[in-house]
Amino acid sequence: MPPARSALPKPPKLPRALRSAHVHDLEDETTLEACCLSGLDLSGQTLRGAVLRGCRLENLRLSGAHWVWTRLEDCVLVDCDFSGARLEGLSLTRVRLERCRLMGAEVREAQLRDLTLVGCDLRLAMLPAICLPGARFENCRLEDARLANADLRGTTFRGCDLSRADLWGSALDGADLRGSQLGGLRIGPDRLAGAILEITQLPDLAHLLGVVLRDLEAE
Repeated sequence: MPPARSALPKPPKLPRALRSAHVHDLEDETTLEACCLSGLDLSGQTLRGAVLRGCRLENLRLSGAHWVWTRLEDCVLVDCDFSGARLEGLSLTRVRLERCRLMGAEVREAQLRDLTLVGCDLRLAMLPAICLPGARFENCRLEDARLANADLRGTTFRGCDLSRADLWGSALDGADLRGSQLGGLRIGPDRLAGAILEITQLPDLAHLLGVVLRDLEAE
């Protein structure tokens, strides 16, 4: 019997009309609703307790930023750069990220629901013990990302590069890894139980299973 397909994350519900917001609008403990933030340089910014609802963020520079207990609901982020950012206690509900950079970013104690990432760069990102059940990654780069002890049950990785990613101790029951690169993946073989794979991906996982794959014709 084929495995059941994972339900798609619920999409953000953006208002039709968005007002423009400025850098001084995004401060500690503020709430922004139905806003568009575009082209702002917020590198190194510290932001605590802010709430964004029904907002679109595009072309924001947030490298090295430090967000603490920030909440985003029904938001879309496009071409934003979070490289090297520290995101603590982040809460994302019905959020979509497109072509965003999170290279080397550190995400801790996050609450993530109905999350979609498309064409994002998470190389070397640190996401220890992150809870991502049902999230969807499409054409994302996760080489050398650290997701040890993560909850990835029902998560979809479609067309992603997970080469050398650290998934040690992570739960993958129902996770769909088809179409992704898994070379050098670091995970205990028992943790692969319940994951959805393609036959063509088995050579990438042979080192985990302690087996040698050899065609009969090669003898």
